[in-house]
Amino acid sequence: MRLKSIRVVNYKCFADTGTIELGKNWTVLVGKNNAGKSALLECFRFGEIGNKSHRNLNQVQGIPLNPESEVEVLLELSGRELELATLISDSVAIPMPAGIDGPTFLSNFVFNRPTYDFTIYKSGTVGWRSRTYPSHNLFEKSESTRFARIAPAPDRQSWALHGVAGGDQDSLPEIAGQALSRNTYVFRAERRVQGTSAMQDALRLSPDASNLPGALHCLFTSNHSKFERLLGLVKRVLPDIDSISIPPAGANVQIRIWNSGYREERSELAIPLEECGTGIGQVLAILFVVVTAETGQVIVIDEPNSFLHPGASRTLMQLLRTFDTHQFVITTHSPELIGATEPDKLAVVRCE
Repeated sequence: MRLKSIRVVNYKCFADTGTIELGKNWTVLVGKNNAGKSALLECFRFGEIGNKSHRNLNQVQGIPLNPESEVEVLLELSGRELELATLISDSVAIPMPAGIDGPTFLSNFVFNRPTYDFTIYKSGTVGWRSRTYPSHNLFEKSESTRFARIAPAPDRQSWALHGVAGGDQDSLPEIAGQALSRNTYVFRAERRVQGTSAMQDALRLSPDASNLPGALHCLFTSNHSKFERLLGLVKRVLPDIDSISIPPAGANVQIRIWNSGYREERSELAIPLEECGTGIGQVLAILFVVVTAETGQVIVIDEPNSFLHPGASRTLMQLLRTFDTHQFVITTHSPELIGATEPDKLAVVRCE
């Protein structure tokens, strides 16, 4: 999966950003204070964007504001990624041309295709849509208006064709948009990562990192060598950390940070994450994603220097550059961080 571009319309300080092309691996956004960098990053939280109308002096006084904010993206997905995304849904309508049977079309053309480019958009609380039909662009609309209805098998390891019908139904914009939302993480400068959460049996971190303790505990118990690798990376960014533990806390688990006393088993010296600085939780969550994710993720980081010492933020960027399956978007005022990331794209954000 790769997010190729984003465009924001009628949101806070943006009347229309135009198309902002994103780098294959690294994009850095720079701009003055109050230029709109944070507002732009909010739009990467695709599942949460609401209607927050743009306001400026050029708007005619007394005329109601356009109530609908919109974010449009160009998203690249492989056929296999699209197939996996359909297995999460209960029922999917896929446009298909005339003159071919459903199983052949789906197996040989849809899910076997190397890549797709989906141009999709989301307005406020409305789901993902496409301005074109069919969204997969495998044929012209004039050729056919029928679709295949598929659903996952009970074990969600494969799909089954449930029939072909007439009509222009197309579930793929919503399927692609949901896949993007699930695989995008936005780390805001002011966010404090939650230090206590319920136990869980999956490594999946929620987009807001609220389940980091549970996910970290799962990693510790299911793949201790990978946990040690993660700990080693955290200690490279924050060398004062001696170790990290995730003991039970009632019905939950709690992240505790050891600056000393771990080898001596001095449990009273372990500090709950809630009592530590914001930077520790942010670094833990960011590195957890890049170490555990099995597919490429979109990772957005707002002002790393706002929660990390300049040396630590530079080390973090250098470490993240070694994970080239992921796509990173950061905002910064720091020339040093721009140099450390060596971005594919450098964009200046202006509020006009």
